[in-house]
Amino acid sequence: MKILLVDDHPLVLQGIAAALTARGHEMHTASDLAPAREALRAHPDIELLVLDLNLPSGSGIELLRAMAGALPAQVAILSGQLDPEDISYALFLGATAFVSKTIEPAALVAALEGLPGLPAGLRGACLWNERGSGFVHIHEVFSRASLLSAKEREVFMLLRQGLADKQIADRLSLSIHTVRVHARAIKRKRDFKRRAGKA
Repeated sequence: MKILLVDDHPLVLQGIAAALTARGHEMHTASDLAPAREALRAHPDIELLVLDLNLPSGSGIELLRAMAGALPAQVAILSGQLDPEDISYALFLGATAFVSKTIEPAALVAALEGLPGLPAGLRGACLWNERGSGFVHIHEVFSRASLLSAKEREVFMLLRQGLADKQIADRLSLSIHTVRVHARAIKRKRDFKRRAGKA
């Protein structure tokens, strides 16, 4: 496979690239959003994008939004943070699967090589289960009650950027009332998640 790996940690970048090169894959690497965009435009035949969410100039989410409609067939989100909102939003924007950075190197290679063969029901809705050594549906890991809807995710991402209700309403073509309804639902679901985590 022709693979683009995007990560700002040199050891992670070099280690994963070496492991995948040893398996016969053609590797391209980038350490931030701008070089990643350039690499995707320069190599439209890239088959797999492996993308870290936390990069120096912003989130990998921004790359997914910027390249909507021009993403490779497979997109794996690779991150050390297991945040349900970030993961579900990345999947919503076109990622194929989420893989934690805590995974063993051999399992990471197996996970990435297994993406093209994922069943339709798991594509765009799964995480690598380190205990079971395979992909599982996101709802097996996170409660449905704690996951945001597509519109709630959009509102949540704008709230995290510090936008006011009116700005969000204008950006998403919603009424201020609807934005506030979504904001209340987001607060309720995030409170549910925190309570569940303490149980």
